[in-house]
Amino acid sequence: MSAHQHADKAKQSDDTARKKRQPINQALVNQVQSIYPSALQRAIEDLSAATPETILQLQRLYGNRTVNRIIASHKRSTQEQGETTAAINHLLSQLEHLPQTAGSEVVQRRVALAKEDVGTPDFVELTSIDYAVKEAGGPVQLLKDSDLSKMRKKDVLFIVGHGAPGKIKAGGTREAPIFYEADQIVDMLFDATKGLQRPIKAIRFTSCSAGAEEAAGDPTSSIVAKIKSKLDEKKWGGVQVSGARGPSVKAATLGKAFTVIAPGAKKELAGKIQKALEKIHEPRKKTKDAIKQEEATRGAALTLEEKASIAARETADFYKEFVQSLEDPTAAAAALQAKGVLTADEKALLRLLKKAPGPLTLDPPMLELVSQQQKKSGCFITTACVEAKGLPDDCYELETLRAFRDGYIRALPNGKALIAQYYEIAPKIVARIKAQPNAQEILSGLYEQVIKSVKLIEAKNYEQALQNYSAIVSELREKYLHGAGKSDRPAG
Repeated sequence: MSAHQHADKAKQSDDTARKKRQPINQALVNQVQSIYPSALQRAIEDLSAATPETILQLQRLYGNRTVNRIIASHKRSTQEQGETTAAINHLLSQLEHLPQTAGSEVVQRRVALAKEDVGTPDFVELTSIDYAVKEAGGPVQLLKDSDLSKMRKKDVLFIVGHGAPGKIKAGGTREAPIFYEADQIVDMLFDATKGLQRPIKAIRFTSCSAGAEEAAGDPTSSIVAKIKSKLDEKKWGGVQVSGARGPSVKAATLGKAFTVIAPGAKKELAGKIQKALEKIHEPRKKTKDAIKQEEATRGAALTLEEKASIAARETADFYKEFVQSLEDPTAAAAALQAKGVLTADEKALLRLLKKAPGPLTLDPPMLELVSQQQKKSGCFITTACVEAKGLPDDCYELETLRAFRDGYIRALPNGKALIAQYYEIAPKIVARIKAQPNAQEILSGLYEQVIKSVKLIEAKNYEQALQNYSAIVSELREKYLHGAGKSDRPAG
């Protein structure tokens, strides 16, 4: 082959390679560069210097195969250090196209802050953010700025707040900007343009009391219950919604579990223990000083994720001792006494621990709801009763009892077992009743008994409402299951 033919062939190969090369989407470049102004962008620029946590965030955002190919490409790259922009563009072009070949492996896990402004978060909020980031990956954005419209069935949304969403009112400062009320969060989540457009896998709150309204102790009015109700209304079944049933302690250094503080006197004592431990460990000062020192070393501001990671590191000992104090005050007191000579602050903590009547925690800690499938089911007996009265499947009586089941009953220590037992026997009871010649008459009578529970729920007499409904079910079980379903028609 002549030199001229070799040159032509080489030119054709270059042209073919150029045609196969995917064009770079500059909009995507700008978007990613704006989302990752420092930590993740630095990792993209130089993956060899990325921390395992950063790689994990990228994997969660774009899928394992995608990130593995990017890393492999980085290793093969012969570009010089100065060609930063070209390197980023090259990697972003892969991020744009590789997920299409990876298929369903690309799962979004988002973290949204349910507040008006980032402000200056304290160590409690920062460790909550770090917890969500470790569980979800990035990006971390304000809820009002988040575009959730592309989230899909396997995606998970973490919502971070400092305090109970729906409880804190407007009027915050730059240092403590307002956290949204429950209805505001619901409106943003389901906004017609930027909100969720389809069911996702789960919505998880890291906020205190997201699963219970603290003042009334009524989980049916919590942000978790409100979101579940909206999902039901939209007929988006199978979405998990969860949040703590009271003030909660969570940190990535402690693992995935939440520690939730019991209400009343236990909550008051837990608050005093927290303040005593803060005097001993100084988590607020340690976090602030460590962030300030790191920014001085780098000569640049840290991202929110980086600040959160520092807060988690600096407060690890504080949170570990706080959780032990809540879960086993006796053991915590013994460990403290074993130190020998105690400081004045440690002596104050020891006195508080000795006052604890036992664990100061709430069990179960979380309110975990799942939105109903399109065909609502579960309240079998009530459903049969309202059908007999000619009422629709979404009538007030059924919706009230469903919310009561998913809020109050499910949150009880034995709530899930009660619901499971009901699901086991209720369909059989209804089948036996419908087999009776006077089924319509029986169901109409039952409707009047069920209404008593609805009225008790309206009056917030939840315990009595449960007792009334349980008594109805027990009587029906005895009559139609144990009694072999004898006819209920009066003689004559």
